[in-house]
Amino acid sequence: MRKLLIGLGVLVVVLIAADRVAAVLAARAVAERVQSDFGLADRPAVTAHGIPFLTQVARGKYSDVQVRADGLHTGELSRVSVNVRFRGVHAGLADIVRQQISSVPVDQVAGSLTIPYDVVAAVSEIPGLSITPTADGLTLRGTVSALGQSITASVSGRVTLVGGDIVITPGSVAGAGSALPPQVASALASRFSIHIPAGSLPLGLTVDDVRAGSHGLSVTAHVDQVVLHTDGSVTSRLNK
Repeated sequence: MRKLLIGLGVLVVVLIAADRVAAVLAARAVAERVQSDFGLADRPAVTAHGIPFLTQVARGKYSDVQVRADGLHTGELSRVSVNVRFRGVHAGLADIVRQQISSVPVDQVAGSLTIPYDVVAAVSEIPGLSITPTADGLTLRGTVSALGQSITASVSGRVTLVGGDIVITPGSVAGAGSALPPQVASALASRFSIHIPAGSLPLGLTVDDVRAGSHGLSVTAHVDQVVLHTDGSVTSRLNK
């Protein structure tokens, strides 16, 4: 009996080890595919959560796959960092083995993104614009034309959601070394408004919250019931 129990114990250890090895190999394959599909310079970090993993493989449904990547380019945004979790990923074992997957249904994609401030500045199309975080929002500095004048100004700003889009709304305006007439200040402020459409985010994500982070705009977002296609497009499962 003692030998039997020892043998069963060894078998359990072997099965657990095999399960984790399978999870690691699957994560590596996903990382290589994500790197290729999105043209990333570095391989993303992929973790297949959930135990036992081999049971998920047999069912063709993976409970929780986490992807962390830097340098993502999407639309007019570049060098976006993402940390997202794909929950309820549907991929049949036979299709995986034959490498015949053209689309993958996912129950939910949720996570966080960081959009660097210099990338946000590039969206504004204001030459030389700098954006820095403050205790209560942002400070934008740049040179713009207003009322026939080229003026260097410093503008306070706050980031909000407007209809699902990310918007930086300008506040108070200060000129470089001189007070500005109200008419000029008002004209300047409007030039510092920045708008990032929701459609600019990867994976069809919908923004839940946005704030000014230390290195860029920190965004939390999610999307439910989508299909990820190998050509990079995303469609909704709810429209079928």
